[in-house]
Amino acid sequence: MDRELTQMSRGKRRETAGAGSSVAIVAVGDAFSEEDEELLSKAREYLRDEGHTVVRLDRASPSFDDIQSVLRQCMEDGNIASIIVMGRTGVSARDLTLEAVNHFAEKEMPAFSAVFSMMCYEEVGAPAIVQRAEAFGSEGKAVFVIPLSKLAVKKAVKRLIAPHLSEIVMNLRE
Repeated sequence: MDRELTQMSRGKRRETAGAGSSVAIVAVGDAFSEEDEELLSKAREYLRDEGHTVVRLDRASPSFDDIQSVLRQCMEDGNIASIIVMGRTGVSARDLTLEAVNHFAEKEMPAFSAVFSMMCYEEVGAPAIVQRAEAFGSEGKAVFVIPLSKLAVKKAVKRLIAPHLSEIVMNLRE
């Protein structure tokens, strides 16, 4: 009985949340290859397929200050409900994306990272341990930080973010 109520409640919340959310994508890197551009296009496609609109596509150099500056601009834009930051999330000394965006985190969503890691592990095995990802709420906006890779776009954007984005944003704004 409780399970049925939970499922009904979840279905009602999704219905209330609506289908579309406005999204900014921030790509972090020194230079962007043709493959990177294709991945960004694929991410936009997955979001569009779920009724979302990418209203902004920014690029940031992999410097702490530049990443924070671009994210701050997105946070201040009232037309944006969620932000997906992609790239430079690894463990090398130059991978500063997660460290730069953590300043903005208000409501962490640790299950996102755990589920993403599990999905990556199922696909690639042990190399998944260096796939860093994060999600949090900030000022009523959903912020996701993922690698700029084929695996991340497929697993995070297509399976985790796009289908549930409106509901996540609605929860953050309550």
